[in-house]
Amino acid sequence: MNRTSSNNELWLVIPHVTSRDAGDYECVAENEHGAVEGSITITVEYAPRNPSITYLNMINASLINIIEGNSTVIICSVQSFPASNLTWRHLNVTMNRTSSNNELWLVIPHVTSRDTGDYECVAENGHGAVEGSITITVEYPPQETMVSISRSSDWIREGSNITLTCSSESVPPISHYTWFRIEGNTSTQLNTRSRTLSFNPVTRENDASFYCTVRNPLGNSTSNITHLDVQYKPEISQESECTQRSEGITCICVANSNPPGDLIWYLPRANISGNQTHGHLMSWWVRDGHLVIGSLILMGPQDEEEVTASCSVQNPHGEVTAKVHLPAKGRDASEWTVALLTAGIMLGVFVAGILTFVYVRKRKISGSIDTFTKHQGLELSTLTPNSKH
Repeated sequence: MNRTSSNNELWLVIPHVTSRDAGDYECVAENEHGAVEGSITITVEYAPRNPSITYLNMINASLINIIEGNSTVIICSVQSFPASNLTWRHLNVTMNRTSSNNELWLVIPHVTSRDTGDYECVAENGHGAVEGSITITVEYPPQETMVSISRSSDWIREGSNITLTCSSESVPPISHYTWFRIEGNTSTQLNTRSRTLSFNPVTRENDASFYCTVRNPLGNSTSNITHLDVQYKPEISQESECTQRSEGITCICVANSNPPGDLIWYLPRANISGNQTHGHLMSWWVRDGHLVIGSLILMGPQDEEEVTASCSVQNPHGEVTAKVHLPAKGRDASEWTVALLTAGIMLGVFVAGILTFVYVRKRKISGSIDTFTKHQGLELSTLTPNSKH
């Protein structure tokens, strides 16, 4: 590295010391009478450098994918003198630490989706610090799958535009969507593979329950069941009927709406709702699903030349009214004894109530009206509808 002759002093100048200059240095002096040797050891200290992160056989890895549930080991190493203090950090939280060692392992025994993110390995000693990083992506099957509705309330107005959206968390992303509609106890697959299911516009026929299934290369998942509550104003069925018998007049009013409406009978001298008796008038009504079915019994002869009754059904979305005109019979005092009137009232109300309740639970509208009128021996009359908005 340096030499001089006929001089008992020799300088060794190293202008810019590096780690390569570390080691033993010998100074040898000799003349014609012999030789002598002296030595010195130079230790070069320096800050950490050349951070390296190893995963499996990948050296200097910067991005790795790990399947959820597996375990993993990541090794961080640096060059420094003196040896550095190493720290693994994730989301600014210290995961592992070592002192005076240029290598540090990070062991994750059971990887979950929460382990996704950037990991930093920080090495520092008295001369400085250095940092290396690696990004872990945790792959997992679909989870937290749900169906959401584009609406601002719990119910949907018929005629509006509605979109159902199937969402799920997964890595890699969802590759396959399937929609189902629940009809009774059966799920019917719909002919779409889209993430969304749109109804433009939505109708009462779409009032049903829906769910979706999703899939990625690692598995599949099923969403919650979501019901479309499609609401609409009342509509009075054309099969609503009034009939006349010797003991009086019986009217039946059937209306379909969502939510089911409130039914009121309007007469010249009284308005009747619910289940009640008002003089010679008897009223009752029941609900079954979206149907409301009411009955009005006018017992005995009427004072008016013509009986006028109106059935009105109202819910939050509107009101509809149907009017009935029936000619009244004159009075016949011999026909209306107290005993006969009382017996007729009790028997008529009991039979009408029982038959119609059975109908509501087991029949459709048309079948129920036919059954009710058959048992009562009633003849159909004309019903003229009027709608109020």
